[in-house]
Amino acid sequence: TVAATCQRCLEAFEHHLDIPIRLLVGVKDGTVMDGPGLDEFEVWELSGDTVRAVDFVEESLIMAMPFAPMHEFDESCKALHGPVESDTPDTIRPFADLRSKMGK
Repeated sequence: TVAATCQRCLEAFEHHLDIPIRLLVGVKDGTVMDGPGLDEFEVWELSGDTVRAVDFVEESLIMAMPFAPMHEFDESCKALHGPVESDTPDTIRPFADLRSKMGK
């Protein structure tokens, strides 16, 4: 589980991630890694001699996180209602006073 903020109600919650990792690590040597059954694996080609497991875990976590996390099937999670107060006008007219600034 990872800490996340619900995009519907803006409350913090624990988001459960279930990440099955099937990884095939190879070395970049100019040959194409191809063959039967390889489509079931995540293929990473390395250019160096060292492998950092944290890179694989980090990439898997980032790709598994939803773009907009929300509570799942929670009755208490409601969208925020009511008007949103803002100091900016609804319509922005960037060229509204251009004529007066040009002196015409």
